[in-house]
Amino acid sequence: MESSAARRAVALATALALLSLVVRAWNAPLVPGFRGDEVGEVYRAYKIYLGEAYPLTNNAPFIGALYNYLIASVFLCVGPSLEAARYVSVVFGSLTVGAAVVFTYMLFGLEAAFVAGLLLALSPGHVLVASHVAWSASLAPFFAISSSIAFLEALRRDQKWLWLLFGLLTGLGLQAHPSTSVVVLFAPALYALLTRQVKHVASAKRLGFALLGLCVGYSNMILYNIVQPLGSLYAMTHAGWTGLSHPLTPQTYVRRFVFIVVEFFSLLCAGVPIVSIPYLLKHVETYAYLVVLVATAICCTKLRGEAAFAPLVLIVGFLVLPVATLGRASLGLWGFAWGPHYIQMLLPYTYALVSYFLVAALRKLWMGASGKAVAVALLAIFAWCVVLWPFTNLLQFYRLCFSRHINNAPILELSDAVGALASEGDMVYVDPLCFQAVLVYRVCEIENPSVCVATNTQFIKLMRQYGPRYVAQHFAEIYLPDEVLSELSEFSGEKQLLVVYSPPSPLFPQGNRGRELFEKLLFEKFPNTEILYEVGFEDVVVYRVCLLRA
Repeated sequence: MESSAARRAVALATALALLSLVVRAWNAPLVPGFRGDEVGEVYRAYKIYLGEAYPLTNNAPFIGALYNYLIASVFLCVGPSLEAARYVSVVFGSLTVGAAVVFTYMLFGLEAAFVAGLLLALSPGHVLVASHVAWSASLAPFFAISSSIAFLEALRRDQKWLWLLFGLLTGLGLQAHPSTSVVVLFAPALYALLTRQVKHVASAKRLGFALLGLCVGYSNMILYNIVQPLGSLYAMTHAGWTGLSHPLTPQTYVRRFVFIVVEFFSLLCAGVPIVSIPYLLKHVETYAYLVVLVATAICCTKLRGEAAFAPLVLIVGFLVLPVATLGRASLGLWGFAWGPHYIQMLLPYTYALVSYFLVAALRKLWMGASGKAVAVALLAIFAWCVVLWPFTNLLQFYRLCFSRHINNAPILELSDAVGALASEGDMVYVDPLCFQAVLVYRVCEIENPSVCVATNTQFIKLMRQYGPRYVAQHFAEIYLPDEVLSELSEFSGEKQLLVVYSPPSPLFPQGNRGRELFEKLLFEKFPNTEILYEVGFEDVVVYRVCLLRA
């Protein structure tokens, strides 16, 4: 009987993982927009693919290079592209849904597992943040929930290979993103302490195999911290975007805690943290969802034994993460707050507990004849407010991105055009005041390995330091610098020099003066310039590719 139920759970996990694969693959390359840190991680994988680098860590020294080598291996199979990297996140996001089904089944049974899997499959936060962005943090939810499954199963069956697997998944989770430590280290340790199993877990045999697996899964990071003594810890405490690099006072802790809680709630409801709060407060569904979460929290106070592991993860997560995260908004074109990727791995545990509350409430109401109508009403409210309404917010976000042309279509179209227009050995020069110049430069380089893409490093450095507006105001006259002219003079015969730039546009006002000057200089110095390709939408040109002839 138990074996039959387990087979049904596996079948359910597979079905919901496939459903989530379809949901996540939709619009994955286009929304949200490429971020500099995302493209930076893929670029490191690209260098591994070319055989030019073999790093131990990611761009941030406290994140492991697991993701970079994984993406590089995918590039070996299908070729380098940002789309391929994002589809890797899609796959891991879908696998996380299947793992969440297994985890919830272990604690609360098959009915709750179905609800939890469906919630995660349609979760706007998990789709947008954990499954659509090509960076290492997208692997964190999968390794976190898988490590929890291995830990609970190791306690149940007490077999060496399960303790080894738990350690291995813990190591992989830690190098995917150090925020997973709240799930893979702190929560199991506190659980063992509260259930009085510390001596059992810390025995030489069990702890030894777990530590062996951890050393294997975290081996590259261990080596890095030996070569650079405690280099990861130093980087973590000095990186300006982490909470550890800023003073922690009771006031700042409370502020960060409140920020994370509000951010997580908006992540559940709409997937776009913080920015969506004014939108959410206008909808009655928001308050119904909040009631469900409060009722779930009250219901979970009765959980004991293994079932208490899930709320323990959330308690540890919300208490520890404010220490390590900065906890303030960084509002931009895409509406994302400072760090939803720090809290995304808590989503499967939240949905497991919400599903437990629903199933427990329905069972209790269904026992009496008079309660059946209430049970049906509760199920209808839950289905709309908690399952379907958040997914409609995701659809609204997609609609916003496409109606306002806030998506990756232009930059991907530009990259395809560059690949089609340039021959092997041709030079493509990206104007540093081009819209999203650094991203254009990296995307074109990654997706067109045979094309030599160049930019002026001085401009890029200034743009990163001061922003496009500052560069446009103070350095607009320094267009077509000597580096470009010298490159142009070297091209002859069949060789050509393409220039990618953004013409003045009301949609992207920063740097208009600079782009106007560039266009004027371009046609004055090179009257034979030919406009080969324009990328845009409706009446607005976003990118223009020109052929410069000496």
